Amino acid sequence: MLKFFALAVLIGLMSIFASGQTSDKPNVQSKGQSLNDEQTFEILIASLKDKRWEYRNQAAWTLGKTGDRRAVEPLLAALKDENWEVRENVVWALGDIKDVRAIEPLINTLNDKRLEVRKDAAKFLKEITGQDFGLNSVKWQKWWKENKEKFQP
Repeated sequence: MLKFFALAVLIGLMSIFASGQTSDKPNVQSKGQSLNDEQTFEILIASLKDKRWEYRNQAAWTLGKTGDRRAVEPLLAALKDENWEVRENVVWALGDIKDVRAIEPLINTLNDKRLEVRKDAAKFLKEITGQDFGLNSVKWQKWWKENKEKFQP
C-alpha cells in the first residue's frame, strides 16, 4: 500500500510539473515534507535511478523538500545524471537540505555543461556558505580549500 502512496505522490508531482509550471518549482512543499515514512523514503531514493528521467527529476525535488540529510549521498550521486533537468533539481534539492557535504560537489557543478545548472549551483553555494563568487569555480575552489576545515554553516 505504501509503495502505491509513494508512486502516487511522484505521479502527482509529475503532473504538476507537466502542467507547464516549470519556471519555478511547484509549491507542494507540504506534500514533500509529509514523506517521513522509511519505506516511502527508500522508494524515492530508488527512484533517483529510474530509467524515466521524469521520475528521477521528481524524486530529487521531493527528497529536497523532505529536508532529510540521509538523501544527501544519493543526491550527490545523481549530480552526474545524463539529463540536465534532473541535475538541476538535484542542485535544488541539495540547496534545500543545505548540508556541508554538498559544498564541494556543488563547486564542481559550476563546470556543468548547462548554464541553468551552473547558475543554480552558484545560488545555493551562496545560500549555504554566505560567500559569493558567482560562477567562478576557481575562486570557489580556492575559498573552499582555505576554509573547508574551519567552515561552520
